[in-house]
Amino acid sequence: MKYSDVFKMPKTTKIMARTSSITNSFVNGIIPCIPPTEEEIKNNLHILGMEKENIKCCYCGDICTEWDHFRPLVKDKQPTGYISEINNLVPACGKCNQSKGNKYWKDWILSDALLSPKTRNIPDLETKIEKLENFEKLTNPIKLDFERLVGSELWKKHWENCNKLHDQMKDCQTISDQIKELINDSLKNKNQNFSNQIRPNKSNSTKTNLIYSSNSHSNEYIKDLQNKKVGIIVQNDFKQLLESNILPDFIIDQLQDYKYCKNIFDINFTVLLKIKNESNISHQRKDHLGRDRYYSTPITIKNEQYFLSSQWYDRNKYKLINFIANHATSK
Repeated sequence: MKYSDVFKMPKTTKIMARTSSITNSFVNGIIPCIPPTEEEIKNNLHILGMEKENIKCCYCGDICTEWDHFRPLVKDKQPTGYISEINNLVPACGKCNQSKGNKYWKDWILSDALLSPKTRNIPDLETKIEKLENFEKLTNPIKLDFERLVGSELWKKHWENCNKLHDQMKDCQTISDQIKELINDSLKNKNQNFSNQIRPNKSNSTKTNLIYSSNSHSNEYIKDLQNKKVGIIVQNDFKQLLESNILPDFIIDQLQDYKYCKNIFDINFTVLLKIKNESNISHQRKDHLGRDRYYSTPITIKNEQYFLSSQWYDRNKYKLINFIANHATSK
């Protein structure tokens, strides 16, 4: 046996993987909960062939740890109308409850889903199914038309709020993916054992040469940047980095995205503004109030012309240095 046979990486997760949890919260947050009487609990356990002294999971027979919604509260991201009350609750274990989710109980119990009773080879499954079929026939669960009860306007507002959160999560996922990609690229660079010197542009031949290295930037170069004003860093070091054509296309695209620039640099304008055409070029640098927000001299990146934002302040300085440092060191 190899060591890798006993090792398992933790599962990765994504923000968008939690959208179903958000939807469930919007349903569970409005679902009534009706406590049962002693007689109601007794009757339903009797249907399942159980006594209060020996309650088992109705799906697999393990020790009961919770009560499961026999009929799901949510289906296709919408409430089904069922609520939390004794005729829709059955004793269950954590494994079955988690595996079943919002699936119809009989389809799930006979499925190959992870941790389903069939998958776990639970004995005497036919008897358990028969008892659950009997429970389904003999119980009369409450089912409500929520929209009719509260009115269409309030109901619509509730789900608009849910959809707004989903949209915000999509935006968060986009930024999260960008950050992860940058981090992964940085790790790859640190594990490489080569450096690639960038030839300076003829027009910038007197400026400090930049070297893109697998090892991190030199301390001297970072100290040099820290001693400069942010405007000087932008117009010299940052501009040279951009015009070196070493940055991948997706980063150039991100530098034209407001949300990315705000998140990475805390800047209120996109770092780069692609020049659309040669006519009225000065007007393209202005915001809606007619104020210049970009330097007047365009820069060239991979044969395309861009304006570089001039809206940099001391609060942006170290974020900018960190960005440059992830890609360049001084020679």
